[in-house]
Amino acid sequence: MTNRFDPSALRGLAVRGVTLGAVVAAFIAFAHLGAVAALGALGVAIMIYASTRPARRGDFSYAAASAIVIPDWLGFVLIGFFLSVPLWVSDAASGGGGVHPSAWVLWPMAVFCCVIPYVGWRSESFALTLAPNALCLRRGWRAYSLPYAEIDCVRPWRRDLPRWMRGLVPFLLATAHPGPAGAVTIARPRQGIELVVKGQSGLVIETDALCPPGSKLLLELRAKGIDLCAPGNTSGPLNSWQQGDG
Repeated sequence: MTNRFDPSALRGLAVRGVTLGAVVAAFIAFAHLGAVAALGALGVAIMIYASTRPARRGDFSYAAASAIVIPDWLGFVLIGFFLSVPLWVSDAASGGGGVHPSAWVLWPMAVFCCVIPYVGWRSESFALTLAPNALCLRRGWRAYSLPYAEIDCVRPWRRDLPRWMRGLVPFLLATAHPGPAGAVTIARPRQGIELVVKGQSGLVIETDALCPPGSKLLLELRAKGIDLCAPGNTSGPLNSWQQGDG
């Protein structure tokens, strides 16, 4: 298996940076210039984002709405809100100038929320192509080429939240934080497949929101002569795969 740097994915990061800047400008303009200016800046953000959406690549990619667009815009809105609120409060309290002390709390939250559009970028950069002799995968800024002859077998992959995080639910409820407690409770494990590579670490492909679904990918790999690992060499349930679940 070989992997190399793929600079084409950096374009997606640049687009998100420009779009985020326009969204933040819209939030700030709402307080200083009014709703019309804010809507104008938001319209620019939407135009930039929509006009630069790349075409679908590869035989398999992730669903645009659920895996890319929704995480992107959720992140843009949260970041813009958390960055702007200290400025709004400061203007209301002192008539302009300075930054409200709430920035010490809200601005780090804005930085943390950058993870959300990063997830959208990672999903957008994903492209899996089943070439005649090798599996070609682009993800993030890496491009992989894995000859089928180097794949020993394929097995289900599953990753849940850490147990300590699940254990925080009673504490969150006891301290009147039902929102985070509910989010942890309903969070479902990530699922996918792991390609077991001879003499190297495995290659994981998450199948949530994959188009076509993971069952189609499994059938394509079987057609290339790659079978499921032996029962003692699996890390997840096999019945969902055999029934064609994604």
